[in-house]
Amino acid sequence: MSIIVNRYGLPKREIAHLIFSNESNKADDSLIQRIVMPFHQNGTFFIGERANNPPYIRGEKNEGFLPWAREVTLQDLELLEMSKELSGISLSEGDRVLVADAVANSLTYSDVDGVPIADKIPNQNYIDYVRRSIGLLLFNDVNKEFDSEKEYNSLGRAVVLSVVEKLEKEKLENLMVYAILAGVIGLDIKCSFCAASTFDRKGSIWLGCYDSHDSAVEGVILDLRRRISQFDTLLFDWNKYHSLVLENPCMLTFFPDDIPETIFDLYQLQKQMLFNPQLRVQVIPRGGRFHNDASFEDTMGLLDEPIFSDLGRFMNEGRLVVSPHGPKNGGLDLTKLSREAAELVLASDVLYIKGSRSYELAATGIRIPTFFAQTVSREFSESVIGVDANKMLPALQYVHAFPGFWGFRNRNNNEGWTSDMTAIQSSRFIQSAPFARYADQYGGVDALSLRIMDRSIQEGIPPHLIELCIL
Repeated sequence: MSIIVNRYGLPKREIAHLIFSNESNKADDSLIQRIVMPFHQNGTFFIGERANNPPYIRGEKNEGFLPWAREVTLQDLELLEMSKELSGISLSEGDRVLVADAVANSLTYSDVDGVPIADKIPNQNYIDYVRRSIGLLLFNDVNKEFDSEKEYNSLGRAVVLSVVEKLEKEKLENLMVYAILAGVIGLDIKCSFCAASTFDRKGSIWLGCYDSHDSAVEGVILDLRRRISQFDTLLFDWNKYHSLVLENPCMLTFFPDDIPETIFDLYQLQKQMLFNPQLRVQVIPRGGRFHNDASFEDTMGLLDEPIFSDLGRFMNEGRLVVSPHGPKNGGLDLTKLSREAAELVLASDVLYIKGSRSYELAATGIRIPTFFAQTVSREFSESVIGVDANKMLPALQYVHAFPGFWGFRNRNNNEGWTSDMTAIQSSRFIQSAPFARYADQYGGVDALSLRIMDRSIQEGIPPHLIELCIL
């Protein structure tokens, strides 16, 4: 099918560049290199690897890249039609197949650097580029936004606003746990594309089973409180967060995730700013509509709610900033930040990043002290964190220079389903006395991390198994 070329009169290379270049004011390499370590990489794999490597997610068919790309495009077209996002366009079954073929093929085209864009698109963000190709093909607009999750976003927003109103007396630590657990609210009605992985809906906090708003609010609160003590201390570094963010002057930059959990996060950040008058916050929501993720418009709309009146005051005082220049992907790809977002990051003392996909993309070497927060609920999360996803544990992991996890580069040789170094193993390693001692000896965690990772990559040894005494 050549409609994607012939309809617009564009050569393949230009099509590829349009699809992949979603950030119009991308930070240059010199800025990005000040944010990430030299060994930083997409933490899982690029979608083009499906052509030659076995599937990573269990249960996936080993059909290669093009059959997979066609199938996910067909599924997304069905979702877009059901949500009435293809206004003015009627597709027959044959049309859908032709569109799916065109989209799949477009992802194999080479960009201006000669690299096929499938070999540059992270698995965690594949659906964003599928939709850019669909937008270009059907609407002649590669930046067209599709709001296919209106039901989830609207219901989640309404219920969670009522939930947080009832949490006035909760401790700050409990509010953090709730804000992380909020990531599994409504998985029963959430699109699986947003997860970029398989997940079990049964253990989530359901939204679609209630017959009234009040019963949904009560049900969510009961479920949250039932889970409040279910976490692994190696994966929940609240004391470190309290020390860096709440006990000292701090510029905290927050990258939110889904709309419902962002409501919890804004509420807890409001409480934290009241607790620590020297805490300033920069919020960088998504720079557009990407499924369930909170956009700039969503965030500003939430700040108009009465429950966030203190945040409104902090904004007027200059203590709170919300940036309209956020990421143009569902998962946070630090290598594709806008210049404005990169400059905010570099002005930060601490980063607070929400979401499993963002963790999998960004936690492999970041120069700025960072707290990644997620609920371990997906198969990929289970693999990189190292705990059973069925338990749906909240994780607040501190990452600075040394990777939060490492692996997935030699999937043909993998015997198990976990990464070479899981988050549990990373946390145990960096919290050890030898790590702290050698960090002092080598001039800080950046220098020590470089030495460890150089040796790990050269010798093919997982980072946490490197013997510090022989560096």
